Amino acid sequence: MLFNSWQFAVFLPVVFALFWALPKHLRPLVLLCSGYVYFAFGGLRYTVLLAFITLVSYVSAALIEKNREKAGTVLLISLVLNFGILFIYKYFNFFSVSLSSLFGRQGLTLDLLLPAGISFFTFSTASYMIDVYRGKLRAERSLVNYAAYVAYFPKLLAGPIERAEPFLAQLKEAKDFDEKQAMYGVRLIVWGLFKKMVIADTLAKYVNLVYADVHGFAGGTLFAAAFFYTVQIYCDFSGYSDIAMGVSDLFGIRLADNFRNPYMAQSIQGFWRRWHISLSSWFRDYIYIPLGGSRKGELRTALNTMIVFLVSGLWHGANWTFILWGLIHGLAQVIERKLGIGRKESDRFLGRWGRRLLVFAFALLTWIFFRADSISDALYVVTHLFSGIASPIRYLRTAYAQLGIDSYTVLCLPYMFLVLFIFEVKAVKKDPVAAVGEMGRVKQFIFCLLFVLMFIMVLPVRSSNEFLYFKF
Repeated sequence: MLFNSWQFAVFLPVVFALFWALPKHLRPLVLLCSGYVYFAFGGLRYTVLLAFITLVSYVSAALIEKNREKAGTVLLISLVLNFGILFIYKYFNFFSVSLSSLFGRQGLTLDLLLPAGISFFTFSTASYMIDVYRGKLRAERSLVNYAAYVAYFPKLLAGPIERAEPFLAQLKEAKDFDEKQAMYGVRLIVWGLFKKMVIADTLAKYVNLVYADVHGFAGGTLFAAAFFYTVQIYCDFSGYSDIAMGVSDLFGIRLADNFRNPYMAQSIQGFWRRWHISLSSWFRDYIYIPLGGSRKGELRTALNTMIVFLVSGLWHGANWTFILWGLIHGLAQVIERKLGIGRKESDRFLGRWGRRLLVFAFALLTWIFFRADSISDALYVVTHLFSGIASPIRYLRTAYAQLGIDSYTVLCLPYMFLVLFIFEVKAVKKDPVAAVGEMGRVKQFIFCLLFVLMFIMVLPVRSSNEFLYFKF
């Protein structure tokens, strides 16, 4: 069930009404049931998988807390089972085919459809068990509360990867309805839908057209597709996170912020402190720091960084393109650390906007590997991006013609990019979504009217797509 579907437009008000109408002690049950109904839209059989992973982690955490002598063994078994399921569904075919091709044999493959959200809820349950093992969190006594945490529908399919402690604390608090928080949530939902439906979906059809056959397009077209995808993936994924946080605000539960204007970062390290924050912090707390972090010398720090980004690449998908994408980002961070980029003494280098432009350019180039179907396709795009740019007018005209952009879309695209750019710049210092709520009623009405008009404007040119991170 997509956030931008009519089914969700019916589902959400029903759950919202039930949640606030029923007694406080029944609200976790409402969230639990609604989570399974929501998940069932992606395949009823996968609800059994979700229930199994939930039950295993719930029981394991209780055993870990109860018997500290065997806690390590219980944690190891439960993590192997937890990640083993993820491996079978997401990585078995990739490793089987890769190893078999290495030895010149036919690989065994399993005909399994990847359940949406499995990478997200397996990481959530793993972090819960590890936190209980470390003594940072007590094992949750209520199975309903814990199951509601795992199956909480706003974050279930594409995050953020919420930690158990803050979520369960808010769930148990059972607050009264907060109109201010709910209205903020509504505005956040509208902004998220704008980024997804107006910007990301409009750009998607051009990106998909080019990456379906990169060898059939000229340099200007390849550059346009790379630029469009850089904007598309941000608007698609951050749009989902905005909607998820906005929906959660309707239930009085504040989810962790997952994006903080990543393209406004002035270093690659800064980019990863702003992009998919819940995943980055997960890798930091459960892989990077346990490996030694930056405490064991320069070489070990570099190795730990590369390991984290290798795993990050694999987390995003079972393809060599994702692995290479992760390694490039890891190497960039190692180089930045060595050169001292991002520290105060380097702040004058190129100026604020110069550094931001470099980060955006780096992101654009590396997203090519992320989006391409193969490494060879990605290398072709990278090496042909500027083919023909010596004749800039022809370079642009060819892109315009090959993409099939009509005159109406030409008017819409700059408008969308300008709105996004203004929002991102403003958000560096102040949350624009909160600022709208501080406006007078007349200004709010005019602002909302402009947004409605923008939605209407792009209806003829947009395509409907599922959220990109459902695949991861």
